[in-house]
Amino acid sequence: MMCNKYDETIDHIVSGCPELAKTEYTHRHDKAAAYIHWKVCRNYNIKTSEKWYDHEPETVTENEDVTILWDMPIYTDRKITANRPNLAIKDHKTKACKFIDTAVPSDRNTSVKVTEKLSKYKDLEIETS
Repeated sequence: MMCNKYDETIDHIVSGCPELAKTEYTHRHDKAAAYIHWKVCRNYNIKTSEKWYDHEPETVTENEDVTILWDMPIYTDRKITANRPNLAIKDHKTKACKFIDTAVPSDRNTSVKVTEKLSKYKDLEIETS
C-alpha cells in the first residue's frame, strides 16, 4: 500500500491516492499536456522532436501563423486568479485565442472535471473575448 489510508482499489491508485498525487499524478498530467503541445506544434508546422515523449515544451513557441504559450499566466485588465492554462494558442490569421487546460481524471470523474475546468476559466474567457 502506498498511503495506508484507503483500500488499494484501481480507482484509488489511478486517481485518489494522496501519496501518488504528490509526484506521479503531476508527472502524468504534465506528460499529457506536453503531448498536446507537441501535436499543436506539428499542426502549425513548428519543428519538434520526432517522438512526442522526447518533446520538451518551450515557454513561448511561435512562427508567422501562431504563438503558443506553455504554462504561462495570461494577464488581463481585471485580476483573474485562474489565469494559467496549460496552453494558450493565439492564431495570428484568425485572431482567435484558445486555452487548453488538461486533466487526467478517472472515468467516473470526467464530467465533473469538464464542468470544473469550464467554470474555472470562465472569467479568463470573458476577459480575453
